[in-house]
Amino acid sequence: MCPNFRVETTIQPSTRISAIRSHPLVAPSIRWCRAGPHTRVLAEQSRTPWTSILLRPIQVHLLGSAISQPSEMRANENTIIIDSDVILVPYKAEHVARYHEWMTSPELRELTASEPLTLEEEYAMQNKWQTDEDSLTFIILAAPASGPALAWTPDLLRDLPMIGDVNLFLKGSPLDEDFEAEVEIMIAEPEFGTGLSNRGAATDAVYASSPRSPHPLPVSRERFVVRIGEKNAPSIRLFEKLGFAITKRVAVFEEVELRFVARSFFVMPCE
Repeated sequence: MCPNFRVETTIQPSTRISAIRSHPLVAPSIRWCRAGPHTRVLAEQSRTPWTSILLRPIQVHLLGSAISQPSEMRANENTIIIDSDVILVPYKAEHVARYHEWMTSPELRELTASEPLTLEEEYAMQNKWQTDEDSLTFIILAAPASGPALAWTPDLLRDLPMIGDVNLFLKGSPLDEDFEAEVEIMIAEPEFGTGLSNRGAATDAVYASSPRSPHPLPVSRERFVVRIGEKNAPSIRLFEKLGFAITKRVAVFEEVELRFVARSFFVMPCE
């Protein structure tokens, strides 16, 4: 059996500015906890249009996901990813009103380098993101302490609080040698940051969006890249704890580039 353990630390908001839409890490705390042995279940929901991936804290194999054809780039369109503390769902029209409320905050717009949009413009942007072939966008929901496991339905998911979003911006085709996916995360609800530091929503969201086998997303974690302001040490440490390492420094933008390098990080030595 694997020993149970927990690592906790504190991080501050990211201030990375990007020329494209940017959702940097703004969660003020992270948590990593694991126990063994465990299993992961991939289940088709026969009564709903969703594909559910239930992640339970037991044995995780670092196999990555198979490289998909370009036609599968919008693999998250009908996919939900269920982890212990967060649930990732596709960004749909039903989420726009709350998302628009978030972005009325000058502080949040500054942190995400976002321009103010009208509600109508926000709906248009959501529609664009939903049909983009070069990005995967999820809304982060807070998972309840106890839930219906594989019985999740769209109606039940609508009752869960939205707390942020996670994006993978895809460069090129998964078949290309230089294919990569830039990871960006936003935690918008303060109570899931300073108020509930042990929830570690940001870390859970990164972990849940990291492809494992079986997994429907067309990106293996070895293709993940994160670009963070070089002075944002807390966010850098967050991704280093998730198996990323600094591989490049870009002086002109005052940022560092991190890529996933720890090939054994998510493998738990369980008997």
